[in-house]
Amino acid sequence: MVIPITSSKITSAVWGPYEEYIITGHENGEICYYDLKTGEKVNACKDHSKQINDLQLSKDYSMLISASKDTTAKVRHLTQFKRN
Repeated sequence: MVIPITSSKITSAVWGPYEEYIITGHENGEICYYDLKTGEKVNACKDHSKQINDLQLSKDYSMLISASKDTTAKVRHLTQFKRN
């Protein structure tokens, strides 16, 4: 599957459980959540003001931590990304 990226360059990415989704971190500080079945961008947020350096998921896949060149690290619950 190819997911076309029309925004800023991807600098980090992590796979979700069972290959259901992928989360990407971008050069502009944006984090995007993609559904791998449809290729659709489900949600996005811009938690950082500079490039995302790293993304990691907790062992139970419930939390995401992002680290950025803006010298911050932020933790989010993954339910914030999923469809309502």
